[in-house]
Amino acid sequence: MPVPGTPAWVEVSAEDPAASREFYGRLLGWSFEVSLDPLNHGYTVARRGGELVAGLYEASEGVPPGWLLYLHAPDVDAVRDRVPALGGQVVAGPVDLPGAGRALLATDPTGAAVGFWQPTADRPLATGRTGALNRVELLTRDTTAAARFYGGVFGPEVFGQEVFGQEQRQPGPPGRSFTHDRGQHRAGERSRPAFAGAVPARWRSTRTPPSRWVVHFAVDPVAGVDAATELAIDLGGAVELPPFDSPHGRTAVLRDPCGARFSLVDPHQRVLEVGRSA
Repeated sequence: MPVPGTPAWVEVSAEDPAASREFYGRLLGWSFEVSLDPLNHGYTVARRGGELVAGLYEASEGVPPGWLLYLHAPDVDAVRDRVPALGGQVVAGPVDLPGAGRALLATDPTGAAVGFWQPTADRPLATGRTGALNRVELLTRDTTAAARFYGGVFGPEVFGQEVFGQEQRQPGPPGRSFTHDRGQHRAGERSRPAFAGAVPARWRSTRTPPSRWVVHFAVDPVAGVDAATELAIDLGGAVELPPFDSPHGRTAVLRDPCGARFSLVDPHQRVLEVGRSA
């Protein structure tokens, strides 16, 4: 059975789905299955090595492209009832997706969009593999509100302030963050690094989103994050933060050609502290 509160699915909206498929296919080695059912609006399922890794669909007019995380929930109807009482807002659903599951879209009290997923079929999301989701991270300035919300949804033993160990991790974007990393939960404060103003113009992205969940995909360790970042630029992407070392692995924060924000990580290149590698 899926563990409540763990990643169940990730999907990205794109103004140009064909361009998005080209980008992620070449960057992460994904192949695609495009639905021919007009009711699904060309929803695309991405695979790597036959395993499910993500979904892709055309962004609605006026809605910025972006990645959306769904967390496993055993009962999305119960989640829907809890969300307003915990300071969040229900955006849509629950809705049944035949042959897949039942989904709910919401925003948490810090403004981050998040989905909740109750599977009705065995369609596991690949994680912890090259080209697949490695970890997810909530960037927010209000960890207390976030812990209260997700702890209220899933239980304090899963998402509670008391289970978060404190760690200082730099460089990275401003604010505070939760990470959900292979079943581990952490909170840490991040500040913008000194080199942020020196990012080359062709890499630079000036958008500053509110609180949001960020998805991190693992790169081929033979190529590494630096080479993957250069490839992303050649494919039309932009860099928010150039490659940097962290306890989770060498990481780069990027935007795809349609503007959706995501990260690349090489978990084999972890730096526990200055001068020490994992």
